[in-house]
Amino acid sequence: MQKTITAIGDKKIEAMMGGTGCPTVVILPGMSSSMYEWELVYNQLCQLTKVVVVHRPGVGNSELGDESRTTYTTALDLKQFLDIHRITEPILLVGHSYGGLCAQHFAKLFPNSVAGVMLVDSTSIHLQRLNQIPLSDDDDSDERWIEKCIHYSRMTPQQLAEEIKPQLESNQLSLSPSAQRNMILCQTNPNLYKAMASEINAWEHCALTIKQAGEFPDMPLVVIGRDPEYSVRHSEEVTKEDAIAIENVWQDLILEQVTLNSSGKYILAEDAGHSIHLDRPDIIIKAVKNLLI
Repeated sequence: MQKTITAIGDKKIEAMMGGTGCPTVVILPGMSSSMYEWELVYNQLCQLTKVVVVHRPGVGNSELGDESRTTYTTALDLKQFLDIHRITEPILLVGHSYGGLCAQHFAKLFPNSVAGVMLVDSTSIHLQRLNQIPLSDDDDSDERWIEKCIHYSRMTPQQLAEEIKPQLESNQLSLSPSAQRNMILCQTNPNLYKAMASEINAWEHCALTIKQAGEFPDMPLVVIGRDPEYSVRHSEEVTKEDAIAIENVWQDLILEQVTLNSSGKYILAEDAGHSIHLDRPDIIIKAVKNLLI
């Protein structure tokens, strides 16, 4: 695993790069997720082609910079990153969760730079429908999350460790000890929560901007969605009724992404929750292999 630090404007961006070949697979992790979570997928794909996993500003050693964190600024950062590293051939762009929203924006802004898109349980451009679900508890609302993130962003790493008591999920224990250590460090970085507050505050406007940016380009598109029954069964932070209500809307939003263009294909990740790259990395690896053929 080769980690790189790249100067882009007033900040530095961290990424891991490995493998050789074309097209380059570029992975954009989800919000609050680090590149280390993608170790299992990364190691396998590096045997096939060149792979890049990028930390957005605020994650790991990627610096925040002065601008607000939006899907647009993420797309511009990625384009500059590719130019600096002379990755000129169209990339295979993989986006998970919020990273998938960023991938959709990048594909519309720079269609000639993209050979295909894979959306892994991706945030939808119609994400506002999730906020319209009547829930028994508003602790999961955008407003509450922004409050939490701002609170955490004002702490030191030591205070954060005491406050949130970061722990690894069971599906992260198969990662290397080094990856596990780095994931804990990412969780106790105050800049992560400053970036998240900015991203959450802007994401409905970002979704509207992406919708207004024209049709999704005609290119290979694979949409991988989580297992709804598995997700409801493993939802611990909300009631079962709320989990079912959220899952019904989420599944509709995932299936709608298949119709972004006429090439869309859907894959159900059985026995996987939102972190498909950890629960079922084999599904992502196989889907990428098929796109590389």
